[in-house]
Amino acid sequence: MYGSGQGLRSIANQLNAEGFKTKPGNAFSSVAVKTIINNPVYIGKIRYNVRENWNEKRRKGTNKDPIVVDGEHEPIISQELWDAVQKFYKKKAISAPRKFDGIYLLTGLMRCPQCGATLVAHRINDTLKSGEKVVRRYYICSNFRNKGSRVCNSNSVKADFAERYVIERIATVVQTPKLLDDIVVSLNKSRSKSVAPLQKELAAIERELKTLDSQKQSTLPSTKATRLIATCWSSALTN
Repeated sequence: MYGSGQGLRSIANQLNAEGFKTKPGNAFSSVAVKTIINNPVYIGKIRYNVRENWNEKRRKGTNKDPIVVDGEHEPIISQELWDAVQKFYKKKAISAPRKFDGIYLLTGLMRCPQCGATLVAHRINDTLKSGEKVVRRYYICSNFRNKGSRVCNSNSVKADFAERYVIERIATVVQTPKLLDDIVVSLNKSRSKSVAPLQKELAAIERELKTLDSQKQSTLPSTKATRLIATCWSSALTN
């Protein structure tokens, strides 16, 4: 598929349309397809040390020079096909110069009404009748963008409309003292609910510390006993 020029998202959409699932049972995404076409296990290899600095970078800590060795399993694709696909992938992976520096204020904050996934930034380059080129901004379903129309629809929203609506609502709230008070009360209630378990745990720890301190004091000799022991040691030394 990919070697013949089909894109990652198109492949994911086709796999989902045909009912295929990933190993965990999820729908295919463009990321899942990319992972497959870059995995040398399919040509009989085993790859080690793919990630580095995991504690700090997590999945972003990609090792540019992982260890690749021959495996004991049989390859399911030829070396020639692998080389052709890798060459094609590297060619397409070259990033084009960024031509749009706009801001999407609500990326990841809105939800798709159909599947519940987040809405992500999307733009379309258009040309007006006058010949002027414009960029039209939208928010679309992330599942549609990454997995195709077999998983969800675009459910696009014009970015200008959504952002203007949210900004106007925020302005209304700011200018209405009662709404602000209600929001503060609601936030304080939520905060109290989240803090209460921590306060309970802290109180239990403090009680435990007091118990341990009491046990410690009970095992220590009294002042009178300490003086007696010191006297005995002094007498023993002088004798």
